[in-house]
Amino acid sequence: AAKSALSGFASAMERHATENNSYLGAAGTSGSPANTGSPWIFSTEAPLEGGAKYYDLTISAATQSTYTLRATPKGAQVDDGMLELDHTGAQRWDRDNSATFDGGENCWEKSC
Repeated sequence: AAKSALSGFASAMERHATENNSYLGAAGTSGSPANTGSPWIFSTEAPLEGGAKYYDLTISAATQSTYTLRATPKGAQVDDGMLELDHTGAQRWDRDNSATFDGGENCWEKSC
């Protein structure tokens, strides 16, 4: 669910950048935009459908031309480690909750 949500979130960031010529201002609220934190342009939790939510979705970094999105596990998924996706498509996973992300192409799908 987090992988799918981050992919959709990345698409929303691309639409935002197309409309604003920047990735900045996609967090906060539409009336009070921010550069990082909970998005106003996309859902703040995943899975996107259904009842129980197992991940919080945030923008952890943003500039005019770059961004990093994060899915932070909660509830029953809390021990699964955070997932990140950036503007280049690079995927990172903090598989052991050490705040150290494994990186590389398709890191979510294989050992990095």
